[in-house]
Amino acid sequence: MLGELSEAGQILKSALERYYNACAAVESYCHENEPSTTDSGRIFDELTFVRGLINTLIKAKISIKYSCNSSRHTVPINRLPYEIFIYILNLAIASGHEACKQHKSPYCYNPIHRQPETFASVCVRWRKLVLRCPTFWSRIDLAHTNQKGRKFVPRARLWAERSGSCPLDVRIAVRSYKYSSTTVSTNFLPSIASRELGSLSFILQGVNNIKEDSFFHQYLSNWEPGTLQKLVVEKTSLLDRSSRLIRSTDGGTHQDSQSYLRIDLPHEHLEAFWRPIKILRLYGMYIDWGSQAYHGLVELSLISSQGTYVNIATISESQLKAILTSSPGLRIFRFGLKVLPDISLTLPAGSTVEPVQLDDLQILDVDLQPRTEKSLPYILRWVSPGSKPLMLLLPRCHGSISESDLITQNRPEIDTFLRRAKVTELCIYTRAASIDWLLSLVPDLRTLSVSLGSISGNLVLTDECELSLSIPANTIDKLCTISSHLQMSSFSQWLSRLPPIGQLVFWSSTFIFSAGVTADAAKLLNHPQLLNICPDVKVSCEKLHSIIGLEPPRGYTY
Repeated sequence: MLGELSEAGQILKSALERYYNACAAVESYCHENEPSTTDSGRIFDELTFVRGLINTLIKAKISIKYSCNSSRHTVPINRLPYEIFIYILNLAIASGHEACKQHKSPYCYNPIHRQPETFASVCVRWRKLVLRCPTFWSRIDLAHTNQKGRKFVPRARLWAERSGSCPLDVRIAVRSYKYSSTTVSTNFLPSIASRELGSLSFILQGVNNIKEDSFFHQYLSNWEPGTLQKLVVEKTSLLDRSSRLIRSTDGGTHQDSQSYLRIDLPHEHLEAFWRPIKILRLYGMYIDWGSQAYHGLVELSLISSQGTYVNIATISESQLKAILTSSPGLRIFRFGLKVLPDISLTLPAGSTVEPVQLDDLQILDVDLQPRTEKSLPYILRWVSPGSKPLMLLLPRCHGSISESDLITQNRPEIDTFLRRAKVTELCIYTRAASIDWLLSLVPDLRTLSVSLGSISGNLVLTDECELSLSIPANTIDKLCTISSHLQMSSFSQWLSRLPPIGQLVFWSSTFIFSAGVTADAAKLLNHPQLLNICPDVKVSCEKLHSIIGLEPPRGYTY
C-alpha cells in the first residue's frame, strides 16, 4: 500500500514537471505569436483540465491529512489512552458551556455548545472516538422561535440518537416576540418521550405574552416521572408584573390566579416528576412552596427576578424553614427572595429561633437587592452550617440607607452566624468604619473579597474602640478590593493589622491621597506602602465573578 503510494508519487512528480514544462512552452509561444482559433479553444479546454487536476490533488491532500491526524506518532494527543482522551474532550466541552453565560441571546444559540460536532470533524480517529461516547451527545438544545427554532430540531434528533440510552440534558430557550411551538412539539418531543430525562432547563425571555401553562404542559407531560435530577427555570422578563408559583390545576384553591401558574396535570404527576430532583435553580418563577420538589436537595437557588417591578417573590419564614428542614443535605444555597416574618412575630420577647442544621453546606450566597435586603437577618437566623469550610457571600450591595450598610444594620445576626460557621471565603460590601469585629470571628478565613465604600472618600478602616480586638494570625491567601475608593494611609494601616496576605488584588479601585489627588490602583502596584505589607500586588481586569468565586447575577442554568 505505501509502496504503491511512493511509486505513484514519483510518477506524479515526473508527470507534473513534464506538464509544467509543456505549459511554459505554450506560454512562450503565445507571447511571440497570435494563437489560432483552434489553438485558443484547445488552451481554454486545458484550463478546465487543470482545474480538475487541482480538485483531485486537494482530495489527495485531505486524505493524507486525515491519515496524519490519525497517527499516534505524528499527533502526540493520539497516543493517549481512550479514557484520558475522552476526559480531556469532556473538560473542553464543559469549559465551553461555562464560557457562555451572557444572556444577551439565549445560551443555546451559541455555537460553542456544538463542540462534539467540531471534534468529530477533526479526523477519522477522533470521529470514531467521539461517536463511541454517547454522553457527548446527550445535551439537547431547543429554541421556540419562528426563525431559528426549526434549525435546532434536526440536530436535536440526531444528537438524541447518538446519545444512546444516556439520560438527556434538555435545554429550552424562548423569546416571546418570536414564540413558536409547532415544530418542537410535533416534530421532536414525541420522538424522545420514552427516554430518561437527566436535566431540564428553561430560559424564558419576555414570556409574559405566551401561554405559559400550555408551554410547560407540553414538556412536563412528555416524560414519565422518576429520573429528573436537575431542574432550572430562569425567567428574565422586564415587562412581567409577577413572579408566579407553578402548581397543578387540581391543587389548592383557584384564588389569586396572578400568583400561580396552573398546569393542567394531576397533582400526583407533578409531585412524582419533581421528587427525584437534587439540583433546583429557580429565577423569577418558582414551584409551589409546599411541593416535594424542595425535598432531598443538594443545591437550591431561589433568586428574585430583576424585572418584577410590582409583585416581588415572597416566602414566609415557616415555608423557608420547612424547605431547609426537608433538605438537610444542602451543599449550595443561593437565596434572593423577600422573607415574610411569621414565626419571629410570635416569639416571646428575648427568645430566639432554633436554626436548621445543614452539616454539608459549603456555599451560602445571600444574593439580595434593595427590595429584598430585609431578608438577610432571617436567612442568617435559620441557617446553621456544619464544620465544613464555608464560602459566605453576603449581599453584593450596600443597602438603601445611604449612611449605613447591610453589614452594620445586621451586625448581631452576622455575629451569631459567624460564631457557628467555619467561614474560609467571605465576600462583603460595607460602608462601615471598621470590619475588625467581623474579621475577629473568622479564624479560618483564606479569601476575603470586600467592597469598601465611603461618602466623603475619607474612609477610616479601624475604630479606636475596636483596636483591642484580636484578629486571628492565620495567613489570608487572597484579599480582593471591589469598586473601592481608598485612602492610602488608612488602607495601609488597616492592612498592617491583618494577618499575612498572600496576594492583594484590586478590581476597579482607586486611591485618595491627602491632597485630594486620586489615582487608579493600576498605577500604584509598586507603591512602597503596599509592597511592604504584601509583595504580590495585582490589578485584575477579569469579570468580577471569576475573581471572587461568585456566580454572575444570572446564568444559574449551567
